[in-house]
Amino acid sequence: ENYFGLRDGKVVIGVIPRERSPQSPDETTSVFRYFAQIVAKDQEIEAKGVCHMDACVLRITTKMEQDVGGDGGGCGKQVEMILGNNPDALKREKLRQLKVASKE
Repeated sequence: ENYFGLRDGKVVIGVIPRERSPQSPDETTSVFRYFAQIVAKDQEIEAKGVCHMDACVLRITTKMEQDVGGDGGGCGKQVEMILGNNPDALKREKLRQLKVASKE
């Protein structure tokens, strides 16, 4: 899927870590940790500029080498570790790969 005309656009995913760090000093501060691809979205958002869906489907593809705090300004400079289609890497992250079917 594309994102506002960018065919290979990435989504940045933030999480609230279980453990505190300089980037997340309390239990309410999130950090950016993963990149994802858009798998499915409201088709009218780009065609008509109108969104009728409050969600989209994402596929996590990579994990940043280090969490990024603040406004995420350092996300683009992070080394990425591949998670997609790697069951062991997903398991270490305590993530599960779900089956996704496409409607044709």
